Amino acid sequence: MQEIAFIWASFFACLAVIGVAGVRLSRYGDILAIDDLAYLPGPLLADVSLTHAASAFSAMMMSGLAVVGLVLRPASRVFRTVSWISLLLLVIYLLNTLFLYLHGD
Repeated sequence: MQEIAFIWASFFACLAVIGVAGVRLSRYGDILAIDDLAYLPGPLLADVSLTHAASAFSAMMMSGLAVVGLVLRPASRVFRTVSWISLLLLVIYLLNTLFLYLHGD
């Protein structure tokens, strides 16, 4: 009986994570559509710089890692304190910060 309860609890946890991510993405899409209509020089994404694209890509990677960390719950720890997911999040953040520092406008 406990196995069935655990399966249902993990199923609803996955649905909650997917629901939150879906709502966030649909709101970003709505904002982007309104901004694209208001931007008069042309298509909004045509004027995106490399630094903005790199930041968006790192944000997508970090969001994906966060979802993986919530769903899979890593068992091993680095130095008995943080998981590998947390360490990867920190590395991506630091690389993005370095990239913005070196190539920022």
